[in-house]
Amino acid sequence: MTRKQIALLAVVLAASAGVFLSCAMAQPAQPAGPPGPGSSASPGPSAPGGMPPGPVPGMPGGGPGNMMPPGSPGGGMPGMMPGAGQGHRPEMMQKMEQMGAVMGVCFNPRLAGLLAVGMLKDEVRRKPADVIKELEDQLGKIKSLGLRNAIRISLKDLYKAQGEDEKVLEQARAMLAENDQAIGAEQSKENKAKD
Repeated sequence: MTRKQIALLAVVLAASAGVFLSCAMAQPAQPAGPPGPGSSASPGPSAPGGMPPGPVPGMPGGGPGNMMPPGSPGGGMPGMMPGAGQGHRPEMMQKMEQMGAVMGVCFNPRLAGLLAVGMLKDEVRRKPADVIKELEDQLGKIKSLGLRNAIRISLKDLYKAQGEDEKVLEQARAMLAENDQAIGAEQSKENKAKD
């Protein structure tokens, strides 16, 4: 791992811990027993903020309250009191999942590039002509075939929305030619390797 990747990972992990702690502290654990007198909440999966009973797929240890691997002393997150992870709210779980997704994108240049193309197109309100100009400019700079394809697909969508059918076809033709050239180069390499 490079120093930049380590620094980014540290920031993401610190943010994840902050999200977890703020949500855990803001929401006290749900009582294990039936609701008290005068309470309209029912115990179980339908309780507000409650998690469904049983293991949660994809979570270490099977779910909230047991975030450590099975057999580790006390369960829960390291440095937290046992059971502190119980009573998670769905919002916290969503935030944790989002942080994991962000981390996955940050360390995958292909996904990050695709995300950047989408951001150029949709993140800020701009006139379609401005977005088209931006993407056309980027197309002149970008060398990666996958990202060039993503830019051309975005341009195709923009031209189609503008009713510029010939420009839609131009993007399709250019994309076809670039990909055919790449496939031909791959086949040439494979043939040389066989010889």
